[in-house]
Amino acid sequence: MGDMGEYWKDVKPVLKQMSRHKRSQNRKEGERVLLSKRIPFLNKNGGAHLIVWPEDPKRRVDYWPGTGLWRSYLGTHEGRGIASLLEFIK
Repeated sequence: MGDMGEYWKDVKPVLKQMSRHKRSQNRKEGERVLLSKRIPFLNKNGGAHLIVWPEDPKRRVDYWPGTGLWRSYLGTHEGRGIASLLEFIK
């Protein structure tokens, strides 16, 4: 195997572990922010999927905090990150 092949063979497991850790931290942080803002949500699949229930039912959102992806239930809006989700449900 060439030098680059050896390099990626060694680096890939480390990158995968870093990615898993980042998603785990994102799940904790997303839930913490929603709790601190007193925004109601349902926790599904061990925190991998949150259903956010703001006061306005038209703003209900599926949120995957590990990746930051969120989509409105009506399918009209989507985005990434807790900041853009909070902006949408205002």
